Amino acid sequence: MKNDMEKLGEFYYNKVLPAYETIKTAQCLYGDIVLSYNGGKDCTVLLEIIERFNLDIPIATFDEPKTFPELRFFTMQRLRKSPLRKIFLGENIRLEMSKIVDSGFKAVLLGQRLLDPSQPSVLFEKSSANWPQYIRVYPILNWTYSDIWFFLDGISAEYSSLYTIGYTSIGSMHKTKPNPLLVGRHARELFDPFAERRGRI
Repeated sequence: MKNDMEKLGEFYYNKVLPAYETIKTAQCLYGDIVLSYNGGKDCTVLLEIIERFNLDIPIATFDEPKTFPELRFFTMQRLRKSPLRKIFLGENIRLEMSKIVDSGFKAVLLGQRLLDPSQPSVLFEKSSANWPQYIRVYPILNWTYSDIWFFLDGISAEYSSLYTIGYTSIGSMHKTKPNPLLVGRHARELFDPFAERRGRI
């Protein structure tokens, strides 16, 4: 499956391989690591990379009662198709992360990028002082919004149907609407990376 990423040309070498190398570095440094997965486009990129490089990394998914039914459906469908081990967790993220850490996992792969509100600026960072202690790893930190769609489209990856009707950044159901710049068009048609979260309320 790795070969179908090589057809991405320079993007494979400039973006995909560095993301893979960040994941492998995390494995070397911290041993047991886990992917945090909620069905969004960014963590779906990570899942596709992990699977295509045949990495043995479990998937942790949190129960999110306020999520869109469409996103929940896609998440469960995608998890069923994955050969990786799944870890199903409750909705209290801080409490559930304590369980993850207590289980021996030392690092968590996250799909955040430079323009996200949390604004991570390094590939590896410690969790906040008032959280369970683990390392946050951002393999696609330097990817842009258009990079995400170039990759997903380039490998014909599956993703939530919400992205086909103008959602560009998906949070809880009552605090997210389609991006007003798209008027129902596909998320890939958003060309202003700073407008990705225009649909968040």
